[in-house]
Amino acid sequence: AKELEHRIASEKPRNHLDMRHRLDKDGKRYGRVIDYKSSELRAVELLDNICNELGSALYIVNISASGRTTRVWWRVKEPADITWNG
Repeated sequence: AKELEHRIASEKPRNHLDMRHRLDKDGKRYGRVIDYKSSELRAVELLDNICNELGSALYIVNISASGRTTRVWWRVKEPADITWNG
């Protein structure tokens, strides 16, 4: 979530997307103009390669003898860095 928030905060302002590609017999353009902030293109550009930049992550669930559950996210550079003791 932090990486996505960083991308949103650092993105450059963009103009609307002009999707008016059809012409009638008089040369008038038909179609829609879409606000960039609500466009599918913005979502794709924000999420593009986000997994590669975040690196690998490991989610660990630990249930103790008392029944208490602990959930932890660990970030590792490579999956080879993961060792399992259990």
